[in-house]
Amino acid sequence: SDVAYITANPQCSMLDASQFLRMEEVWKSRWQNAESGYIHPRAVTDKTVETMRQDDPGKTVAHYMQPHGSFRLSEEGGHPWTKLQVGDRDLETTWEYYRDNLEWVLEELKLLLNNVDAEKVVISADHGNSMGECEFYGHRPYLPLKGMRQVLWVETSATDHRTYDPE
Repeated sequence: SDVAYITANPQCSMLDASQFLRMEEVWKSRWQNAESGYIHPRAVTDKTVETMRQDDPGKTVAHYMQPHGSFRLSEEGGHPWTKLQVGDRDLETTWEYYRDNLEWVLEELKLLLNNVDAEKVVISADHGNSMGECEFYGHRPYLPLKGMRQVLWVETSATDHRTYDPE
């Protein structure tokens, strides 16, 4: 295959790495905070820039975990949607944390798009989140709720201006 897959998602362990030109599981080595459970998005950005500059794959998938929980503003750990559902956190705070994680990864995307070459870039998500639909929050396996199925799809391009070199 000509696909490089750089991922912060531990679910990738179910995939066969030999099916990819390169598979980088940054979640194995770059946990930012093991207690709260998030992986800094810079780990994905660094490995994606490095991979695209060195290997020039036909296609690259950069799989960030943000805005997925755990949220960086929430240092106490625990699943953010469960905390909301059981009343340990209010909706306003949950949205604040979610927006912060989204803005965090969008800043990384700006950095990435200015440091790789790609005629076509698709920005999307592997799932959405339910925000109270049928009294569910977050995402739950096998529930066909609209909030979890609808995701953004943005097409753009990228140009390597070499304004950043990964550590």
